Amino acid sequence: MKRNIFFKVAALSIVVFLSLSCLVASQVAENQTGDEAPTLDQPPSSNSASTESALGKSCTEDPPQDYNGPAPEAGTGNLYGQLLWNGSPLPDHAIQACTDANYKHECESAAFSATTDSDGAFVIANIPPGQYQVVVHAINQEKWLDVRDLTNDYSDIEISADQCLAAGNIHLIKFDLFQKDPGNKAKLTDPRPILTWDAYPDAAYYEVYVGADQGEAIFVQERTDTNQIAPQEDLPVCNYNWKVKAFNSQSVEIAETEDFFYFYIVDQPLSCYIVNNVPASKSTVSGKNLVLSWDPHPLADHYKVSMVMTDPTYTQILDYIEVTEPQYALEVTLEPGEYYWNVYAIDQFGNTVAGDEGNTYLTVK
Repeated sequence: MKRNIFFKVAALSIVVFLSLSCLVASQVAENQTGDEAPTLDQPPSSNSASTESALGKSCTEDPPQDYNGPAPEAGTGNLYGQLLWNGSPLPDHAIQACTDANYKHECESAAFSATTDSDGAFVIANIPPGQYQVVVHAINQEKWLDVRDLTNDYSDIEISADQCLAAGNIHLIKFDLFQKDPGNKAKLTDPRPILTWDAYPDAAYYEVYVGADQGEAIFVQERTDTNQIAPQEDLPVCNYNWKVKAFNSQSVEIAETEDFFYFYIVDQPLSCYIVNNVPASKSTVSGKNLVLSWDPHPLADHYKVSMVMTDPTYTQILDYIEVTEPQYALEVTLEPGEYYWNVYAIDQFGNTVAGDEGNTYLTVK
């Protein structure tokens, strides 16, 4: 109920269970180099995120129709697929499979690597049995991307002995779509600001996200065919964040803004914040007969109140208790310790319309 988070992202969980008894292979793990990546006879359609028909096929007895690579060494398996951008193959592009990657999607364990051929095809060969995260090098940037963030597919992939695993088509995106107006961290008095960004080559349409510090998001995957958008209703005083994605005519994402931009609406009659919490933050209070109160919000049908004890132990004291008045009297005596509390305003439709700007911290003596 706190802050709306962008694009929850989402993604393909590439899980590789590989085991015994496959034949000789050519490509090896990280720090080993080999010949040019074997080609795929019939690369899957560029509009597909995965290739169902090829999953779990034997590399030797019943090879996938679109696979013309080597058989893996005994006790290992292969992962193959194709990297594309805007429907075109990505040659000479790096992809890795590893058991452990950090928050930057960099492999921290031994990585099994491949480089795409002129058709964007890759084969990561001779992967020992186990579960793997697959990462791909970003286009024109020194960073790695988790394939699951590119495919929006959560399914696990499992194969047994003598199998080559199809990763299918992996569509990369660029991060060179740029917001123009309002500038980052701008303060605006216009309650219906026009958000604009650079028109992107080959973009057929865009999807826009605009979130609020408190309350419901303004736009979630809102589609527009032009490089601008504006809210249809006045925005209240609040801090907002926004981001844009560009899609081609096949509805494949080709670019997005790398970072959120922020803007702050000021000088409006309504606010997304609940103010004047009592006891105020960082107060020291008695735990007996404690009453929490706040300024009423004009759009509130009711409120939800939460309280957490953080020290000496983490304990949920109030679990979003509903009240119709802008106050709540605790029915229990609080033990000495550190606490924080929050309150949210809910309208007649069940939407969160406001909340406090941050946790209200208390010390109970």
